[in-house]
Amino acid sequence: MKLLRRLFKTLLLLALIAGLGAGALVLWLRYYVQTPEFEANVKTLGSELAGGTFDFDHLQWDIGRGLTVENIRLERDGTETGSEPAASMQAWQIILKYDWASLWCQQFEITRLTFKTPRFVMRQQEDGSYLLPFAPVPGRVDPPGSPISAVLSAFNLDDGELRVLREDGSPLLEFFHVQAEGQQPEGSNGNGALSGAGMISRVTLWGDIKMQNLRSPYRFQQDNLELSAVEANFYGGQLSGQWQQRLEDEDLPYSAKLDASGVEIGAL
Repeated sequence: MKLLRRLFKTLLLLALIAGLGAGALVLWLRYYVQTPEFEANVKTLGSELAGGTFDFDHLQWDIGRGLTVENIRLERDGTETGSEPAASMQAWQIILKYDWASLWCQQFEITRLTFKTPRFVMRQQEDGSYLLPFAPVPGRVDPPGSPISAVLSAFNLDDGELRVLREDGSPLLEFFHVQAEGQQPEGSNGNGALSGAGMISRVTLWGDIKMQNLRSPYRFQQDNLELSAVEANFYGGQLSGQWQQRLEDEDLPYSAKLDASGVEIGAL
């Protein structure tokens, strides 16, 4: 009986110590994420992840939700100088999920990104080429001396938009109301590959051809986008098949194997 009482007291003491340690850690983290130093570290990490200039207006932390940055602006410059960036993104929020174990070392190891209403723009450069809004996703980003690092394995995109513009600013390819999720495939070894599934409410090609409710599993690597099982509403009928698109090449070359059924030819 005495042994049980001692064991109970020991467990109670350990639980109390763990609770005090966790409480102190939470208080420290809540203070630290509001400091200019931490904000600068997040901007540095974002710039290294994206391969461009990453900025935002507000940063907050919730132990359950993660780190949230608001009113985000990302710009990537190409080979020419001008008032407009070669590629850009604006978003209402990005939520950064982290490995919980890293908090005990007073570190944030980011593993997942959730984009809220991001707006991506790619502009054709003078040499005819394009630049993706993001550099290929590396296996790990760990800025020296920073308490925040990234080992990205997954992402979610909520109500996104992508516009690919010609040099004169006219639209070439547009995706509206994009919902997508993805992760790095097993064995990718940090080579920038992503795979998952997505749905696009409206697609416009060359300013004239329109598709609705396009959905497909996908794989993305470097600048190559593969849609392996396309289904879409297309001028009163259904479109199905496969689509492969190069996004950085000046001619935006693509390869498609598509079948159309019930399409109203006169509407094309």
